[in-house]
Amino acid sequence: MKKSRRLDTVLRVRKIHEDLAGQALALANMSLALANSEKNKRVEHYNSLTVDGGIKSQEEFLREQQTLKIAAESIGYSVHMITQAQLVVNQKRDYYVQARKSVKVIEKLKDRRIIEEAKADDLELGKTYDDMSGTRWISQQALLAEESSFAEYNSISERSSIAQRSLLVEQGALS
Repeated sequence: MKKSRRLDTVLRVRKIHEDLAGQALALANMSLALANSEKNKRVEHYNSLTVDGGIKSQEEFLREQQTLKIAAESIGYSVHMITQAQLVVNQKRDYYVQARKSVKVIEKLKDRRIIEEAKADDLELGKTYDDMSGTRWISQQALLAEESSFAEYNSISERSSIAQRSLLVEQGALS
């Protein structure tokens, strides 16, 4: 029974680890979704920027180019953040899968332990029945032995009383 309680404790801890891993995976997936959403917003913003095709001053031209460059860099940064978020999701998924496998192994071990304990209990019960049967048999043998010794005692005492009577008869006849 102690082993079963220890196993229950280990199983409970492993299930907590599994829950934490699942929550971490869910958080990582939300971060990935947020990164994708942010990239889509930045691409939409970049596509909404228009460049006037007319003649403009060098200052206006450089400002437009700088705005486009910054928007493009922000898209690149968003893609980098998506890549990082995907790596985190993969790590968290691996951790979750490992935690889930660990829980399954402990659950199988617990099931096996329950079966082994049931078999041990059945074996112990069988031994108890065997002991009871053996005790009953021994008691019956002792009773039979007692009865036979009582019968033998009666037989011996009968023989001795017959022998005594014969002796008395012989002595009476001799005297």
